[in-house]
This record gives sequence, C-alpha cells and structure tokens, in this order.
Amino acid sequence: MSEQEIAFLLVGLFVLLCVAFYAHKKRSKPCEKCGDGMFLAKLEDPAGINVKPKITLSLYAGPRKYKETWQCKNCGEQKVVKYWGS
Repeated sequence: MSEQEIAFLLVGLFVLLCVAFYAHKKRSKPCEKCGDGMFLAKLEDPAGINVKPKITLSLYAGPRKYKETWQCKNCGEQKVVKYWGS
C-alpha cells in the first residue's frame, strides 16, 4: 500500500469515528431527575403511519412536526421533545 492509500484510509476512519461520536452524543441525554441515561421510547409522525413505537411510514414529503418520548432507564421519568423535520 502506498502512503496516499494509507492516508486516505486514516482520513476515512477519522470521519466515520466523528460521525459515530456525534450520533452517540446526540442520543445520550441525561435524565434531569436522577442523571441516568435516557432512551427513545416512542416516535410519532403526525403526517404518517405509526407502525410501531419507533417506526413510522411517512405519507407526506414536506416538513412536519415530530414528537419523541424519551424515558429514563432508572426512574422512568418521561420527557417529550417536539421538533420540525423533513
């Protein structure tokens, strides 16, 4: 392998690690009550079909307001987050 191929692989690995870290950081929210980790319990799409608590089928291609329900692993505290997405 040449030095250019090794450098390309290292840059690609670094980019993948940055994306994975960002996704983990975004999904790791602490509980406001006890400080333990939260997990996504339910996702609702008002302009779609909510098949399962975390799976939705979108019927509308434009922006819509999602609703996420996060639940604490330890104490069961729930937090509802609403945001616009496409």
